[in-house]
Amino acid sequence: MKPLSSIVAPCVLSLTSWWCFADGRIGADAFNIRTIPAPSTGVSYQRAPSTTRHGKFWKVSGKSRSIARRLDASGYYSRYSNALKGYPNLRSKKSAGSKNRPLGLHAANRKQYRPHLNKIARKHRLDPNLLDAVIVVESGYNPKAVSKKGALGLMQLMPDTAERFDVSDPFDPVANIRGGARYLRWLMDHFESDLELTLAAYNAGEATLARHGNAVPPYKETRTFVDRVLTVYRASGTKR
Repeated sequence: MKPLSSIVAPCVLSLTSWWCFADGRIGADAFNIRTIPAPSTGVSYQRAPSTTRHGKFWKVSGKSRSIARRLDASGYYSRYSNALKGYPNLRSKKSAGSKNRPLGLHAANRKQYRPHLNKIARKHRLDPNLLDAVIVVESGYNPKAVSKKGALGLMQLMPDTAERFDVSDPFDPVANIRGGARYLRWLMDHFESDLELTLAAYNAGEATLARHGNAVPPYKETRTFVDRVLTVYRASGTKR
């Protein structure tokens, strides 16, 4: 059995709830946690039946709980939640006011920027729900989001893409949406309105698709991105 402190990534302990991950999936049943006391040692064990194999238990020591509290105070779990953007079917179990909200999504920003998004979408002949889905997946509506690869802002524009589409400040929410919309419009025209190719190119670049015969490249990141955006997009009621 591994101490929880050695498996923080696959199983995250929060002061208010557990998030347990297995095979890259999260479900409401992952919160079905049982605590089994061990009187002889004074240590309890935690198990998520739906996410562990062969009924194994994860040992939770006092040191592990201390680590979890420090991580919680540092904002680690919030940042980890933001990494899970784009899963509309994932819900935090007891988060007040977020019963119907994807993990890591800034709902207030989504509402605030929607009028600008609608206006920009009309100007560039795009479905506003498509723009919304891309932002949900890319940044969770965090205008200050920065990826490990250097993508910036709401629509995660790379610096060269921002420059290409006249975005001087990628952290300006409206300017970022405008630049992302211009890029999406260009891609839609380039790929003759093929939505999957457009989204794949938005993630990997049109040159990458060209190297793969103008098909979705066999990259897990790109294919996951396309699937996530389409999931959010279709959840909006769009029939595509």
